[in-house]
Amino acid sequence: MVDLLSGKMKSREGTVVDADDLIFELIQNVKETTENLDKFKSNKDALDYEDYKSIALGALKYYILKVDPKKYPF
Repeated sequence: MVDLLSGKMKSREGTVVDADDLIFELIQNVKETTENLDKFKSNKDALDYEDYKSIALGALKYYILKVDPKKYPF
């Protein structure tokens, strides 16, 4: 379900991704993308860390659930 550039995740081989690292990287990606779009220039519309985190976690949940929502009890 979650693919790495090197193939499948295998805990015995050490090819896993830590969830904290993944979420941090997603938050940074969301922040960078929104800043590049220049849609939130004014202070009134500015996003804070919690906004970036909400967007990143929503994207992660969507990515996981789009495979088969029946397998996950949310």
